[in-house]
Amino acid sequence: MEIKGVNLLLRPLRLSDAESLLRITKDKEVLEWLLLPSKLTINDIIKLIKKSKTSFKAGLYYDFAITYSGVIIGLISLKNVNHRVNNCELAYWIIKPYRGKGLASEAINLMLKFAFNKLRLNRVTAYVLAGNAASSLLLIKAGFKLEGLMRQSERKNGKYYDEQVFSILRRDFK
Repeated sequence: MEIKGVNLLLRPLRLSDAESLLRITKDKEVLEWLLLPSKLTINDIIKLIKKSKTSFKAGLYYDFAITYSGVIIGLISLKNVNHRVNNCELAYWIIKPYRGKGLASEAINLMLKFAFNKLRLNRVTAYVLAGNAASSLLLIKAGFKLEGLMRQSERKNGKYYDEQVFSILRRDFK
C-alpha cells in the first residue's frame, strides 16, 4: 500500500531501506527528539523493519517511509491502533535538509486522511517532547489541539522529559 501526495510518496518499509535508515538514525538532530537508542546497528534496523512489516499486516502499527524524489527523508507512523475505540498515535520525523519546505505538513495530512478515511478512526493523538517547538507548531497547523502536559513521562539517556499531548478528532479534520 502506498499513499501518494503532491510531493511525497509514503510507502511501507522494506528490508532494502536498512542502510538508509541506519544512516539517518545517526543524525544528531533526529536523535535529539526521538526516543531511539543512539547506538543502533544494521541488525537492529533490520529487526525493526521486520517487526514493522508484521505489525503492518496485523493492523497494529503502520510505519511508512516518507520519500521525496525516491529518497527516504523520514518516517511517519500510526502506532498502537485500537479499533475498539478507534484511535491511534501519530509519530514522525524528517531529516534536516527537508525541513521547512512543507513536506512534514504534507506527510501528516496524508496520514490523517489514511487514519480517518481508510481506517475509519475517530481520534489521533501525538506526543511531543517539551521543547520541540517545530513539531508542536506542525501539529497545530494540521488541526491538532494541545490537551496538556505529561510531566516526566519519558526517559532517555537517564534523563526524564515532559511530553505535550496533542489530538485531533475526525470531525475536526479538514
